Amino acid sequence: MNQLTAIVKKSIALKKDYGNVQLDPHLIAKLDLAIGEYLEIINATNGRVSVGKLTESDLFNVGKGFIIMNWFLRRNLLVGIGEMVLLRKIVPKIAKRVEFMGLNKPIQLKNAHSLQKRLSPYAFSVGDVFSFGLNGSVISLVVKHFSPEGSPIRIDSTTEIVCSK
Repeated sequence: MNQLTAIVKKSIALKKDYGNVQLDPHLIAKLDLAIGEYLEIINATNGRVSVGKLTESDLFNVGKGFIIMNWFLRRNLLVGIGEMVLLRKIVPKIAKRVEFMGLNKPIQLKNAHSLQKRLSPYAFSVGDVFSFGLNGSVISLVVKHFSPEGSPIRIDSTTEIVCSK
């Protein structure tokens, strides 16, 4: 599968959605990506992996090999401005089961449907962290495990959601 490198240019709020990225139009063409498709992003230094969703971008530094991502992705990848990442187009599978763990404290899941609905637009990998408001409180979750294993996944209404300690 085609894999390219990009340099992290900056971190901005991209429609306040987890995982949105903008790419140099030349990289988009080389990866054969379309708006709304997913790409695996790998920190070239530490090997951490996350998933981004391509959003429309302004024509910025065409041909410079830059990627712009929101702070959720930068945090999950532990990548800084000016650092190198590897990019690969992917099609995430729908997870059968996802196990989350509270980041700072144990989480009791009272309504799995709310979490399914909140996370359904995103794709992610093991170790990704989400922080958001849900049912009146702010929670931080880390993806502990999912099935099927191996590739980035998405959640839908059939996905079993479990929170562990």
